[in-house]
Amino acid sequence: MDIEFDKGSQRLAFRQIRDDFVAGLSDQEKNIAFSAIPSPMLSLLKPHNLVAGYIAKDSEADPSKLLVAAHEHGCA
Repeated sequence: MDIEFDKGSQRLAFRQIRDDFVAGLSDQEKNIAFSAIPSPMLSLLKPHNLVAGYIAKDSEADPSKLLVAAHEHGCA
């Protein structure tokens, strides 16, 4: 199977790129990057909108602050 079209290989390759990027961030950069919800996203948090999240694994961005903000804005 050609690697260009192998979904599993692509997933692993992009995960490694993300892991490498996050590993290169300083603690200060990580705190800044994940401390506030971007204003364009906040504007989407309206009462009764449905918001879903996930449990972050490894170097994935933790969506917990977004989910808390969504709840505070009346989202389901």
